[in-house]
Amino acid sequence: MTVLLSIYSLFRQTGNADWYLVGTTIALVLATIALVGITAYYARQTKRLVTQTEELVKTPFLPRLSAHYDPKMQIEGQYISNIVLHIKNIGVGTAIDIKVQYSIPSLDKTDQKQYASIHPSGAEDWSIPVSQPKRDKEIQIILEYEYRDLLVRKYMHNQTLIIRSYALD
Repeated sequence: MTVLLSIYSLFRQTGNADWYLVGTTIALVLATIALVGITAYYARQTKRLVTQTEELVKTPFLPRLSAHYDPKMQIEGQYISNIVLHIKNIGVGTAIDIKVQYSIPSLDKTDQKQYASIHPSGAEDWSIPVSQPKRDKEIQIILEYEYRDLLVRKYMHNQTLIIRSYALD
């Protein structure tokens, strides 16, 4: 606004009769530039919102792998030579080209298992051989998942399981 007043006073002092037309033209140019900037800002924000909304809509239909431990494989607080993990697809989509790597830092063990696919609600058992720990010892298993969905998008995530030796009631 001060720019327009400055232009107005300049043209008024010079006595030019076209000051109104020049001032109006400058105001229209400035307003157009501002409008272009505002439009570009809102276009960028709208694109970002659309992208985030598309991701939120897809999320419930994606595969998601998770493991849980079956404590029935213990007898009186001791493991039966192996820890059996159930790798389950808790998502709604099929997981393909699955690689699951585990590491047990306390036992200095690592290994990897591969599966072709696990359908929604499907599961695979994985038997991990371990020496028999003491009754009060915890075993921490770190799982790293890498898999794809049917559209060949890649997913990676980690899970930590803590297993404690205990007697079954």
